[in-house]
Amino acid sequence: MKNNLQKIYANLSPKQLAELYYRNSLKEDEAEIGKILASVPRKAYRCLDGEFTDARDTYFDIALAWGMDFWRTRCLLFEALRNFASALDRGAREDAAGDQSLSQAERRTRPSGPSSAG
Repeated sequence: MKNNLQKIYANLSPKQLAELYYRNSLKEDEAEIGKILASVPRKAYRCLDGEFTDARDTYFDIALAWGMDFWRTRCLLFEALRNFASALDRGAREDAAGDQSLSQAERRTRPSGPSSAG
């Protein structure tokens, strides 16, 4: 049976092997996982130096963090300015309403008609 499964595994695509690996890892079937891993084709790759790519990724992460902080701060600033402008507008309306009620109160307290001073 062991040879039959390995023959079947040899005909599966890497994607299919990955699915089988995942299903067997859920069942914690270490023996089957070992067979699947033995059937996965091995390849050699050429790639950039690891130290270079680590440094490049670090610089990118720093720039990303700076950009996120910049835009977060900018958003907070605009929100504060909007709230400030809203408070000024509300204060101006309250002042206008206060002036209007003051003038109405002045009219009520003024004597109507000719003044008899003297």
